[in-house]
Amino acid sequence: MKEDSFKRRYFAASNSSGGFVNYFPRIFGEGRCRRLFVIKGGPGTGKSSFMRRMGTLAEQMGYDVTYYLCSSDPASLDGILIDGLSVGFVDGTAPHVWEPASVGAFEEIVNLGAFWDGDALAKKRDEIEALNQRKRNGYRRAYRYLAAYGELLLAAEAAVLPLVDRNKLSRAAERIFRRYAPPPSARPEETVGICDSVGMTGRVRLDTYERLATLHCPIRDFGGTAHLFLEELYSLCRKEGVSTRVSYDPILPQRIEALAFVENGVTFSLCERDEDDRTVNMRRFVDVEGYRAIRGGLRECNALGERLLTLANGAFSEVREYHFLLETIFGNTMDFAEKERFQERFANSLFGISS
Repeated sequence: MKEDSFKRRYFAASNSSGGFVNYFPRIFGEGRCRRLFVIKGGPGTGKSSFMRRMGTLAEQMGYDVTYYLCSSDPASLDGILIDGLSVGFVDGTAPHVWEPASVGAFEEIVNLGAFWDGDALAKKRDEIEALNQRKRNGYRRAYRYLAAYGELLLAAEAAVLPLVDRNKLSRAAERIFRRYAPPPSARPEETVGICDSVGMTGRVRLDTYERLATLHCPIRDFGGTAHLFLEELYSLCRKEGVSTRVSYDPILPQRIEALAFVENGVTFSLCERDEDDRTVNMRRFVDVEGYRAIRGGLRECNALGERLLTLANGAFSEVREYHFLLETIFGNTMDFAEKERFQERFANSLFGISS
């Protein structure tokens, strides 16, 4: 892979306070690409390596590739989009099951289960079912912790919102929008690219928005209010017909966490400190005296929230252990040599490579 080939990375789903949130239809649906390959197969059968190989070959041929990491395990891929070819690949197995609606015309199935030993897997059925049940239990536990964490975030927001000068905030957002927004698009679209996730390796935040920005405008949070400014910008984009790329908060997906103007690459995302004179410090929109009166309660809320997030991470770690055991079971039954030969034949056909 060339040096900077992996910079366009996002998540395509989130583990949230309301459970699993799947953005696949908005990222890979018809209109986003002309052809979609849906990869089926169990854990450890090489779905991610298959997609990575297609991405590598596409980049070597000069195509831009966007990689979508698994929200639970960022070391794995959930999908890729190859621009220029207008071709996508998705992992079509649970929890983001993709059931083709236009198979043959739009979707095509790639079945990596063709290369496993079904008789060997049948002998492991009880063990597989037991591990899958433990995985489900682990996810349920993690989602309960995330649900409680989400409630704490909403409780904190309810305390802070009355202190926010929404008129002042709206005027500031309007000024910044007018300064940086591109002309309206003929056919404005919203592209989803999630840059933050909670899963088996804890909380992972990607810097794709910042790295791809032609101009970065940081938003410094204060009391959990940054999403209010981003949502004002988003509302203006919808009203004025400006195409956007949006990242939603992994815990509370109704909140926006980052936003980019697609046409000119100007990007708005959270920062921890004032970075330059473009930084929007949310403190300026909050009644600071009123905030001091509730600050102690907010600290307790945040501390409890961090504890719940730690418990959720622990549950996801258990899921990871069971998942890796399943990968070993399935992987041990795979004929990877034949799978690799199929993969190369597939690539040759897709990219028009002479064998």
